[in-house]
Amino acid sequence: MTRRWLVEPFVEAAGPTVLFADGGTGKSLTALAIACGLAAGQGIVGKVHGDARPVLYLDWETDAATTSERMHAICWGAGIGQLPAVHYRRQVASLDASAQEIRREVFRLHAGLVVVDSLGAARGGEPESADLTIRTFNAARTFGVPV
Repeated sequence: MTRRWLVEPFVEAAGPTVLFADGGTGKSLTALAIACGLAAGQGIVGKVHGDARPVLYLDWETDAATTSERMHAICWGAGIGQLPAVHYRRQVASLDASAQEIRREVFRLHAGLVVVDSLGAARGGEPESADLTIRTFNAARTFGVPV
């Protein structure tokens, strides 16, 4: 029997997960808390299934310093003394255009999850373009881990 959840009830073990809400409501913080919990092997937001695993965090919105500050606060609040293996990568090009490099990083890090922050920026174009959305999700599927 295959396991349905990676982090229950937010991230399934297969396929994409999309957190959606109005801007400024905490989607990035929630995604980072999920990432930290998975990388630490303990649920911060949701229940982690299986062992701890590294996470690749792809960021189109902020910067490494902001993400590090948020990670420290999340881990401190959860009682995690050492920062878990959440690997930050600043992104500029679309997910589709960066897919080959990202696949290499997923393999190198043995990542068990890729966080895309944010999907709109990762698409790299007009919000109404169905073609860009399809290419983005197809690229994400090639990573071989939940996104």
